[in-house]
Amino acid sequence: MIDAQHGTVSCKDCGESVSAFHALKTVATQEGLYRRQMAAMKREEAEIKEHRFLKAVRMLDRIWRGGRALPCCPHCKRGIYAHELTGASVGIALEEQRRKASPRSP
Repeated sequence: MIDAQHGTVSCKDCGESVSAFHALKTVATQEGLYRRQMAAMKREEAEIKEHRFLKAVRMLDRIWRGGRALPCCPHCKRGIYAHELTGASVGIALEEQRRKASPRSP
């Protein structure tokens, strides 16, 4: 706790007096931690903005979190629940080949 009137610093838990140096060191350490965390979050934000597919994932997340609608399958138009995405994947070349062989109807 900081007592601005008396110019003292004390522990908020036990009330013991804390030296100004140690209080300032704690504040500086915490500020450094917060700055590093903020820098990491800004880097992550920039990385997300760079990746187009992540924009689509964010859009899906907004729809699911809204709780009133489900995103639709672009092929059959049925709703997709988040738990239905199992992590299975298909190679891009194979999917392109499948789509050329059997184009979906609009």
